[in-house]
Amino acid sequence: MLSLGTSRSDPRVEGLKLSHFNLKAVGLLINPCPELGASFPSRLFFSWLDPLVWKGYRKPLKSTDLWSLNPEDTSGEIVPVFNKHWEATKLRETKQALFLSNSARQQSTVGEIVNLLTVDTQRFLDPSYLIMFFFCTTTVCPGSIFPLGHSRWAMHELGPSVLAGVGVMIFLIPVNGFIANKVKSLQILQMNSKDKRVKLMNEILNGIKVLKLYAWEPSFEQRILQIRYKEMDVMKQSAYLSAGTSFVFSCSPFLVAFISFATFVLVDENNILDAPTVFVSLTLFNIIRMPLSLMSNYVTAVVQVSYHLSALNANVSIQRINTFMNAEEVQPDIVSQDQSQEHPMSIENGLFCWNEDGPPILKNINLHVPQGALVAVIGVVGSGKSSLASAFLGEMYKLSGRVNVKGSVAYASQQAWIQNATLRDNILFGKKLDERFYACVLEACALKPDLDILPAGDQTEIGERGINLSGGQKQRVSLARTVYNGADIYLLDDPLSAVDSHVSKHIFHNVIGPTGILRNKTRVLMTHSITFLHEVDLIVVLRDGEVSETGSYKELLARKGAFSQFLLQHIQDVATGDNVVSVCVATLTISIGTLNAAVAMHAKMLSNVLRLPQAMFDTTPIGRILSRFSGDVNSIDITLPNVLRLWIPTVCRCFYIATSRQLKRLESISRSPIVSHFGESIIGAPTIRAYGASQDFLREAEKRVDFNQACYYPSIIANRESMDPGLVGLSVSYALQITQTLQWLVRSSSDVETNIVAVERIKEYQEYKREAAWELSDHLAYEDWPTHGVLEFRDYQLRYREDLDLVLNGINFTLQSGEKSYLLFQVGIVGRTGAGKSSLTLALFRIVEAAGGIILIDGVDISTLGLHTLRSRLTVIPQDPVLFCGSLRDNLDPAGRLSDQELLTALRHAGLSEFLHGLPEGLSHEVTEAGENLSAGQRQLICLARALLRKTKILILDEATAAVDLETDDWIQ
Repeated sequence: MLSLGTSRSDPRVEGLKLSHFNLKAVGLLINPCPELGASFPSRLFFSWLDPLVWKGYRKPLKSTDLWSLNPEDTSGEIVPVFNKHWEATKLRETKQALFLSNSARQQSTVGEIVNLLTVDTQRFLDPSYLIMFFFCTTTVCPGSIFPLGHSRWAMHELGPSVLAGVGVMIFLIPVNGFIANKVKSLQILQMNSKDKRVKLMNEILNGIKVLKLYAWEPSFEQRILQIRYKEMDVMKQSAYLSAGTSFVFSCSPFLVAFISFATFVLVDENNILDAPTVFVSLTLFNIIRMPLSLMSNYVTAVVQVSYHLSALNANVSIQRINTFMNAEEVQPDIVSQDQSQEHPMSIENGLFCWNEDGPPILKNINLHVPQGALVAVIGVVGSGKSSLASAFLGEMYKLSGRVNVKGSVAYASQQAWIQNATLRDNILFGKKLDERFYACVLEACALKPDLDILPAGDQTEIGERGINLSGGQKQRVSLARTVYNGADIYLLDDPLSAVDSHVSKHIFHNVIGPTGILRNKTRVLMTHSITFLHEVDLIVVLRDGEVSETGSYKELLARKGAFSQFLLQHIQDVATGDNVVSVCVATLTISIGTLNAAVAMHAKMLSNVLRLPQAMFDTTPIGRILSRFSGDVNSIDITLPNVLRLWIPTVCRCFYIATSRQLKRLESISRSPIVSHFGESIIGAPTIRAYGASQDFLREAEKRVDFNQACYYPSIIANRESMDPGLVGLSVSYALQITQTLQWLVRSSSDVETNIVAVERIKEYQEYKREAAWELSDHLAYEDWPTHGVLEFRDYQLRYREDLDLVLNGINFTLQSGEKSYLLFQVGIVGRTGAGKSSLTLALFRIVEAAGGIILIDGVDISTLGLHTLRSRLTVIPQDPVLFCGSLRDNLDPAGRLSDQELLTALRHAGLSEFLHGLPEGLSHEVTEAGENLSAGQRQLICLARALLRKTKILILDEATAAVDLETDDWIQ
C-alpha cells in the first residue's frame, strides 16, 4: 500500500487564471440609459432602443455597450420594497441562504436553492407578457358580443341568441379550473424531480474527482438519468394535457359562432341567416378568436406558477419560494453579547442540538474561557468538538442554557472554505491592506514559500472551492484570513490537521502558541493532536457531547481520567393550422418531439461532462456548469417547446433578433457568476457570519444581480409587443386574424432565437474534449490484473496543463509487492506541503495524463488501459472525505453489487460499530448533502470502509488520518 504524506501538492496553481465572466465589468456600466431622457414619442415607439439594436445588428455586443440600470431598477432600491411586500427575488433568496439555520440548510440543499434562483424566479416573469392579452380577452370578448352605443355588435345582429354562445364561454370556465388543477399537480411533481436532479448534479460536480478515482461515473450517470426520465414522464403528461387544452380552445371560437347561429335559426323560423348578418357576426366572432385561442397559453403560463391555497389561486413557484423563505433561520438571540461578563466566552448549563426536534448533541455544557487564554478542546471522533465551536457561533439550536461572547470572533473551520478569488482577497476578506501586518501573517502561516512558486504571487487566482490548492495550503490560507481579521476571540477548528509536522510546529509557535501573533488574544483550539497540549493554558476534554474534565496539562495527567487515557493511547500509537384535430396532433407532435430532444441533449451533455478531464473542473466554476443543468435545461424543457409550437408554421424574422440573441447570451453569461457566488455563500455561511461579513456578501450579490439585470433589461425591451387596429368586414376580419397570427409568430420566432442560446450553451459542453476511453476492446484480457501489485515509475513527468511547468520531473522508483509484509504504510512518501505528493495519486489514476515517461503495474503500461479498467483495480482514501446525499448503502456501493452483510462487515472493520448501533435505519440511514450530518472523522471512516470493499492489490492513502483522533488513527493503521 502506498501512503502519501501530510498534504496535497500545489500543481494547478501554476499560472492558473480562471476564465469566468469578469465581474469587474459591473463597475464599467456607467452609460446612462437613454430611456431616462427619451421623449414621449420615443418612449411610445421604443425608438430610444434603436441605436443599441443597430449596433447589435452590425457587430457583436460587449458588456460595455450596455447601459446602467435606472436608479429605481437597482437592487438597492428594489430589495427594500421587496422586503416590505414579501415578493420573491433572487437577492432575497441569497440573503435567506446566508441566515438559514443548519437544520433548514440540510432541508434546502444547494441544488434546490439554485432551482429557486434559476427557474422559479423566472416563472414570475414568464406569464407577465400575457397579462395584456388577458385584459384584452376580458374586454374584447364582452365588447364584441354585447351592444355598446349604436354600433353593430353581435347582440345587435343575433339578438338574445348570442347568449347561447356566451354559455359556451361560461362552460369553458370550469374546464379551465379542471385543467389548472391537473397542471398544478404535474408542475409540483416536475419541480420536485428537477430539484432532485440539480441537487444530485451539484454533488456530482463537487465530488467529481472521487467519482473518477472510484470509476463510479456510470452509476451516478444512471441515477441522474433515472430522475430525468421521471421528470420527462411528468412533462409528457403535461404535453398531452396541453394538446387537449389547445384542442378545446381552438374549438371555442367555432363553437361560440356555431351555437349562436344554430340558436338564432331554431328559436324563430323568421330568423334568416342572410349574408350581412353572417358576415358581420363572423367578423365580431373572429375578433374574439385570437383571445380565446390564447386562453390555453394563459392557463399554461399562469398555472406554471399556481396552486390552490385556501380557495385562492396562488402559485407553485410562490409556494416553493415561500417554503424556503419561511425556513428556520439562525436564532439571533442564541449568543448574547453581554460586555459586563468576566469571561470573553462562556456557556452555562448548555443543551444544544442541530434542529429543534433532533436529539441533543451537546449536554450539560458549563465552560468559561479566560481572557487571553489558549484553550484546547480534545476528544475522540464525534465527541462534539466542532459542535462546540458551532454553539459559540450560534449555529446550533439552543434548547436551554446561556451562551455569551464578549467581543468579535474570527473562525477557521475544519473544512477550509476558500472563495473563487485571488489568494490575497481570500486573506483580506474585505479588509484594507496593511502591508506590514499582511507580510507578518504570511510569514507566520508559512505561506511565503508557496507564494514564491506562484507566477502571480498572492495575486494568483484560486479556483472555485480552492480546487487548485492542496489541502494544507487551503488550511493555511483559511488560517491567515482568520489571523488577519484582527478579532478579539479566535475559534480554530483543527487548523493543523492538513499540514506536516514541521509546518505544524512553525504555525503553532508563530501564530497560535504563547510566542505567536495571537498570544494576547483569546484562542479556542479544537484538535486531535497532543503535540502542543503541554503549552496550552486550559484543556477541555469532551466525551459523548459532554465536558468530561477540564484543567491544565499537569492537572489532568495527575487525575488519570479521560485525558490520561487519551494520552496513553497516543504513547501506544507511537510505539506501534384551423383544423383543430391538426392543432391537437401538431401540439402533441412538437411537444413530445422537443421533450425527446431535450432528454437526448441532457443525456449527451451529462455523459460528456462526466467524461471531461479533471482539468476542466479545476478551471471552470461549478456554478457555470450547474447553470447548464438548471436554467438552460429548463429553457429547452419548457420555453422552447411552448414557443416552437406557435413558431413552426412560419419563419418570420426581424433584424433586431441578432441583438436580442446577443443580449440573451450576455444575460446568460452574467447569470452564472450569481449562481457561483450563491453556492459559495451557502457553503461558507457559518464562516461569513462568524466574520460579520454578511452585508459585504449581500452587496456583492447586489452587484452581480444588478449586472445581470443590466443585461436583461435591454433584452426584454427588444422583445416588445405591438397592437394592430381592428378591421371591419369579412375579408378584413380574416386579414385581421392572419395579422394577429403573424404577430404572435414573429414574437415566437424571436423567443426561439433568444432561448436557443440555452441549446448553444448545452451543445458547448457536449463538444468539449473528453478524457481517455473508459473501456477498451481488450479489457477482458486484464480481468485478473494486477496479480502482484508491483509498481514502477520510469522517468515520469507530469504537468497540469501544457502551458504550465512540470510538477513531477524525472520520477524513478520501483515498489515490490509484499515488501516488509502487508502492513499499512508499507511505503511512505513524505515532503513539505505542496511538494507533489498528491500529484502521484493523480498520476496513478490518470486523473492527469503524463507529460513524459511511463508508469508500470505488474509490467503493464497503464497508459494502454481504459480508465475504468485501471481505476477499478486501484483503491484510494483521499485527503478530503467526500460523501453524497443518499443512503449509507448508496455511499458504500452505488452500483448495488454487494450484499448488506458485506457492507456491515466493512463498516465494523472501519471502526464504526458504535455508530451503526446508533442508527435505527442501519444501512438505509440518510446521509445529507456533503455528509453534513456526520463529523469529519466519521466521514473519513466511511471512506475507509468504502476502500475495504474494493479489495485491490494497491491501496493509496492520501493523508487519510488528518481529520481523525489518535484512537481512530490507530484503528486505521
